[in-house]
Amino acid sequence: MAVIEKIRKRSLLLLIAIGGAMILFILSDLLWKGGGRRRIDPIAKVLNEAISYEEFDYKILEQEEFFKCNMEIIIILLQ
Repeated sequence: MAVIEKIRKRSLLLLIAIGGAMILFILSDLLWKGGGRRRIDPIAKVLNEAISYEEFDYKILEQEEFFKCNMEIIIILLQ
């Protein structure tokens, strides 16, 4: 009970510390990383061939469609 009472007495200080930490975290991300998320092109290199974000995204969508079709076939065969 004594610990809870100490926390209650210092609640304003605790809120200021947490709020300050949150503000510093957000500001550090904005200031030191150029302000938000940046896309890097090329995102990868495979066998010395650069792969852009668009190519990667297209390949992911292609694979998703392939797996969806295969799952539909498997479900039909199992019925």
